Amino acid sequence: MAGERDERIRQRLFSWKNVILIYLALLLLNWGQFLVMGSCFGGMQLFPPMLVLGLLGYWAAFAAVFCLLVHRYIQITFVTPIRQLGGAARRVAEGDYSVYVAPLHVSNRANCLDVMTEDFNRMVAALGNGEVQRSDFVANVSHEIRTPVAVIEGCAELLGQETLDPGARGQCVAELQRASRSLVTLAGRLLTLTELESGDFPGEKQTCSLCAQLSDCVLRYEEALDHKRIEVTMDVDEHLTVEANPALLELVWDSLISNAVKFAPEEGRIVLQAGRDGGGVSVSIRDNGCGMSAATMNRAFDLFYQGDESHAQEGSGLGLSVARAAARLCEGTISVQSREGVGTEFRVHLPGEA
Repeated sequence: MAGERDERIRQRLFSWKNVILIYLALLLLNWGQFLVMGSCFGGMQLFPPMLVLGLLGYWAAFAAVFCLLVHRYIQITFVTPIRQLGGAARRVAEGDYSVYVAPLHVSNRANCLDVMTEDFNRMVAALGNGEVQRSDFVANVSHEIRTPVAVIEGCAELLGQETLDPGARGQCVAELQRASRSLVTLAGRLLTLTELESGDFPGEKQTCSLCAQLSDCVLRYEEALDHKRIEVTMDVDEHLTVEANPALLELVWDSLISNAVKFAPEEGRIVLQAGRDGGGVSVSIRDNGCGMSAATMNRAFDLFYQGDESHAQEGSGLGLSVARAAARLCEGTISVQSREGVGTEFRVHLPGEA
């Protein structure tokens, strides 16, 4: 249990050695008292032996009672709470993140140990959330890898059959290429996300033209836009600039525009707008796709989350997580507004303007 004595502890905070030391200190004070009284009344010989022995016994009893009370106070106030924290810390070290240590006092009477306990509970909760996220992350990565690997394994087995007709062989090769591209994309985005989360992303701040960056990003999806006959409208001042790492901004625009292309319907519409907003710049990327429910919006930026399973094979569920992490490193924010059957709008706010 959390309050049990730890066998590693070799010395108590308060022991009978302390009692003896306090007793000797009190005897020294008592001897000083005798000296003062003797100088006032004509010498130490005036004090009968029984008086001296009685005073020595009194101070011995006083020292014992005083030490017992101090020991009890230290035990209740410090030793027991510290033992509880120590036991809870051992459980956390063993992987139990359900630990909770109750504070000794209510909030308006909290002392330093209560504050330490509160911080400990917050730390355990954060560790527990981190462990859940890590487990989910590993599970999601395993799931995302398993699908293309299974495709590669199946196609490789089929290609090993000499009786396979040319048409099926060509289809297997196409599936192998698609699965390998999926793995490369997943690995690249995982690496990018790791760099973003660690804050160790290469590049320095520069003056970035939003019009040029957004236009270049749209052109990268020209083939997909033509295939789905999507109309793209841009309302961006060509002189609008921000001070930021251009590589980070490109990650933001690429993730949001690819998401819009992915969910826009055939002959759909994507609208890009940018302008000054208070003390910064606001960029809006809007599509008229299927939209999101309130529950999907709340999880839109979660790792590997894909609210619309019909488009699951078109991405890894990492794009919006990458966009949010990149925007944070640019000291910006991303928000989303959506209505089912109407469309979705992502709005990026970046501080300042060059």
